[in-house]
Amino acid sequence: MAKTIKFIGMLDYSDRMEEVMSVEEYIEKATEKGYKIEVKRIPGSIMTEMRFYKETDYKKEER
Repeated sequence: MAKTIKFIGMLDYSDRMEEVMSVEEYIEKATEKGYKIEVKRIPGSIMTEMRFYKETDYKKEER
């Protein structure tokens, strides 16, 4: 069966949170649970944007 990814949600992670948990640690924990992570860093911003996806089996939608 074909696999696809489904968008789950988005998180803006502030640089100030590095004191609590680094972005790398957060990504590692999420990927351990089976999520795929897209990371975007906007130049000049204090935020790192993370988009979470989950792999699913492809199911053809009925029309």
